[in-house]
Amino acid sequence: MLSTLFSCCGCCSTGEPVDEDIIEDGVALSTKAKTRNLTIDSDVVRGIGQVLADQCLLQDRSYWEIGVVGDVTSTSAISIGVVAPSHVLGEPLSEDGADGSSWCIHSRSLPTGLKPGDVIGCAMDQTDYPVKLSFFLNGKLVREVRGPVAEATPILSLEGAAPGVALMANFGQKRFSYKPKHLSAFDGLLRSRNII
Repeated sequence: MLSTLFSCCGCCSTGEPVDEDIIEDGVALSTKAKTRNLTIDSDVVRGIGQVLADQCLLQDRSYWEIGVVGDVTSTSAISIGVVAPSHVLGEPLSEDGADGSSWCIHSRSLPTGLKPGDVIGCAMDQTDYPVKLSFFLNGKLVREVRGPVAEATPILSLEGAAPGVALMANFGQKRFSYKPKHLSAFDGLLRSRNII
C-alpha cells in the first residue's frame, strides 16, 4: 500500500496491496542454537529439547506467536519465552526469572493447558523499566513478568512431549493469528542490519 502511495509514477509498484505487517526476511528458528534431539523444518520444531530464535530482541517493542501442532498430552511440558545470553541450552527454564537467565510460560501453568491449534502470543516491551514480557493464549492475557534482560532471545522448549507434538513459530513472517489490538505498536521480530 505504501509503495503505491509513494511511488513517483507507479512504475516501481505492482499495484498489488502490500501487507505491511509481514516481515519478508525476518527472524527464524536457529538451526545451530538448539539441543540435539530437535528437528527444525522451516518454522516448525519437533522432538525434545530447546531451540532459540536466530537473533536476540533488539527493537523496543516486539510480538511473536507460537502455535501448537499435533497431539498434546498431559505429560507434555512446553515452555515459551526469552532467555539471557548466559542461558545454557538444555538447562531448566524459569517462569519469573528467578534463575537470572530465563523468563517463560510453561504449558502446565496455563489454566486450560494446551491443545492443538492453540497459539501463545509473546509481547516484549523494552520501553518500560523493568522490561515487561506478556503472554497471551489465543489472544487473551494469561501472564506478565518483569525483568527480562536486554538482548534476550526467544526460546521454545519441548520436554516430555508426545512424538506427534510440534510447535510452529511465527516471528512476523506471516500474519499473526491472535495479536491483541492494543499491541498495534508492537511488530514482528526485525532482523538487525548493518547499515554502515
